[in-house]
Amino acid sequence: MSAIKNLLLALACLSGPWLFAQQTTVYTEANAAFKQGTEFFDLGLYGKAQTEFNKAVQLLRPVNEGESQLLLMKAELGYAKSAVRQELPYGEKLMLDFIRKYQPDPIANQALIEVANYYYNAQKYEKAIEYFGLIPTWQLTEEQRSEVQFKTGYAYFIRKKFSLAKASFQPIKDVENRFYYPTNYYYGLCEFFEGRYPQAVRSFEIVERSRQYKPHVPYYIAQIHLAQGEYQQLIDYAVPKANDSGVQKQKELNQLIGQAYFELEDYENALPYLEYYAERSGTLREEEFYQLAFTQYRAGKYASAVSNFEQLGDVESELGQYAMFYIADAHLKLGNKTEARNAFGKARRMNYDPQIAEESSYN
Repeated sequence: MSAIKNLLLALACLSGPWLFAQQTTVYTEANAAFKQGTEFFDLGLYGKAQTEFNKAVQLLRPVNEGESQLLLMKAELGYAKSAVRQELPYGEKLMLDFIRKYQPDPIANQALIEVANYYYNAQKYEKAIEYFGLIPTWQLTEEQRSEVQFKTGYAYFIRKKFSLAKASFQPIKDVENRFYYPTNYYYGLCEFFEGRYPQAVRSFEIVERSRQYKPHVPYYIAQIHLAQGEYQQLIDYAVPKANDSGVQKQKELNQLIGQAYFELEDYENALPYLEYYAERSGTLREEEFYQLAFTQYRAGKYASAVSNFEQLGDVESELGQYAMFYIADAHLKLGNKTEARNAFGKARRMNYDPQIAEESSYN
């Protein structure tokens, strides 16, 4: 009996180094395939990457050893990621199976973040929201948590789901890291689009300290002043920024200043801002033509007023009737009696405002 034991022991001693050498060879081959797969993946060659990752997986599955198991996890993740990047029908299932298999290992969170970021960067925001929502944020660092919350909020913002976007931004908008300013900018926009102007201004005032986002803020703050009827505040705030080449939406900002002066019936000051906007716009809306023409009319620029009012000459509406009336009156002031009479006649035949029709009859 002891002879048999000795024989088995001898065989074990002989086979041990052979098995170790075999495992080492397998690991070396698998590691080479994994590295090749990673190189292909980084080059965007996802089909070739998937083939190499699969080769590594097949080599490592029979091996039950710590270092090999770690490489196996990475290869399985690479295989699933490659399928997702190719938009293969089974790609998402592979990724979800991987996540279920390895949770709560940190590599499962890494998988969720990577696939969520892929959909986010591909502007597939609904899918991005789905995967960001699966990430256990309490297991992340503060920076990672801010990134997940911000990107989730931004994805909701793009889909115009402002309340859900704010819910994602809210927990991180006071955390001063690299997402502090972008979070407050988009949080402010959510409040702006929901008509919650004081809250929007508070966020925009934070963002004005950011070199990146500061140029975008004046247009929105000026719009808020206009919406709230704060015309002088708008002028005081926006005029110093109107000629700043670093300010975004400069053309629109000039229009807002012009509108504020217009509402204050300060047509002389309104005119250069409204003309600046018109000269740089391909087309104007009917209301914009009317506002510009009326400002020119009140500023005594009758020929220019006629030219712009005539853009509304065929508009069958109250605005069109007003335009014809002022065309007629401007022609009178220019001494063009025939043109004035024709325009008054047209204004009289339009029944949108009886008072304008009546006044046109007297001329």
